[in-house]
Formats: sequence, C-alpha cells, structure tokens
Amino acid sequence: MNKRNALLVCLLSFVLQLHADIKVPRFFSNNMVLQQQEEINIYGIASPAEQIIASFRNEVKNALADENGNWSVTFQASNAGGPFIMELKGENLLKFSEVYVGEVWFCSGQSNMGWKLENATNGIEVLQNANYPEIKLFQISRVMSNQPEQE
Repeated sequence: MNKRNALLVCLLSFVLQLHADIKVPRFFSNNMVLQQQEEINIYGIASPAEQIIASFRNEVKNALADENGNWSVTFQASNAGGPFIMELKGENLLKFSEVYVGEVWFCSGQSNMGWKLENATNGIEVLQNANYPEIKLFQISRVMSNQPEQE
C-alpha cells in the first residue's frame, strides 16, 4: 500500500470513530421493569455534544452528551403499569418495547441463589403450571474483577 492510500485509510478510520451510536447498559432493554413510584433515570454514552431525545409514557426529555459522551435523562415517578415503549434518539434510534413500571427486586447471595427451580423437588411440574407473564428475570453473569468496571 502506498503512503497516500495508507494516509487515506487512517483518515477514514479517524472520521468513522468521531461518530458513535448512543449506547446504554444492557439492563435497559426490551421487557425491562422500572421501579414504580421513583424517578426513572436513563443514561448512556454517545458522541460528545450529541443531542439525545428520550420519550417514555408521553414524556419527552432532552439531554446533551458531555465532553466524555456521558448523558442522562430523568422521567417522572409513576404507578405500576405497562407495557410501554421507550425511545432514545441520537445519531441512532434505540427502541425498547414491553417496558413495564412496577416492583424491582435485586437478589444476591450464596450459591443457592443460582439454583434453578427445575432442579428442585417437583420443579419441572411447578414451572409447567406457572402462569406469571409479567414477572421478568434479568440475570447478570458472574465475572471477577479487582477493580470497578463500566459496562
């Protein structure tokens, strides 16, 4: 590759890196449940100075990504309900469907927290008879780290 082509490839790579799609942590997703009766904070990263328009339950919020690309919006607290649609628009569009507002419970603990119901006595029968479509489960994989991490 000659110098001119190499310079062109480097310049094109740099320009493509200037554009960054808005991104949010994985727990902001389809089928998510957001805590009722508390303000709802949605956040992520984008290109520095990128305008973000967020809409949820007939509320529209605007945010401007800071010099590091961080942004956030806060929606009003509400009672339980759903399903709703949430849209986050910047250079790209993120659209989350089947979003509910309700009770959010975090469970952690010893190894028994990872025990699957199907392995319990009569577990398969209990699962076959279960009819709780509005209960959602979000599992986070176990990863060890010696220092705090960002998603």
